[in-house]
Amino acid sequence: MQALKTELAEELKNAIINGDEELSEKAAAAIVKAGIDPLEALNVVTNTARDVGDMFAKGEIFLTQLMMLGSAMKAAIRVLTENIPPGTYQKMGKVVLGTVAGDIHDLGKTVVGCLLVSNNFEVYDIGIDVPSARFAEEAQKVKADVVAMSALMTTSMPAIKDTIEYFNALGIRQKYKIIVGGAPITADYAKQVGADGYAEDAPRGVELVRRLVTKTA
Repeated sequence: MQALKTELAEELKNAIINGDEELSEKAAAAIVKAGIDPLEALNVVTNTARDVGDMFAKGEIFLTQLMMLGSAMKAAIRVLTENIPPGTYQKMGKVVLGTVAGDIHDLGKTVVGCLLVSNNFEVYDIGIDVPSARFAEEAQKVKADVVAMSALMTTSMPAIKDTIEYFNALGIRQKYKIIVGGAPITADYAKQVGADGYAEDAPRGVELVRRLVTKTA
């Protein structure tokens, strides 16, 4: 495969930063058409997401813009992941990923998903404001190894506990490793609600998933 040219990478990055979903999709498609490894392009998406996160933290962009950027990012990710040839990479495991009920924050979850894909995990992103039953349904449907929940607001934190209790009530809790993350979440809180692990940022989240999957292999 060809190396990712600077101009193609810049087009993809600018489309995401401008929150242009259609242009992001076209830029990703152009990269695929050029015969470039989609995983290489996913690294551009991940790096852009980090830049966007820094911009938000500095107050340079606001929540409405952040949501547009997230949509543009997901459009690019969708095109790139759909064009990873089947069997090209040995899958490490299956991860169901979502933001819990009552929370519409998307960027952090999207970055985690992108990093997991680029590290050869099969990711099922079920979106934002996800109820407990939806997490359980998807985990059972795809035979997931890990269920990853994100909460970015203190008001949505109880939904993490509710979801874990729901898995317990169904009698399926022991089938899955459940991990949590997000700005208000701590390692102590993760232990308190019965999660299998906590990660404070996306790279550590990938390492946590890798460790958990390796232990159960």
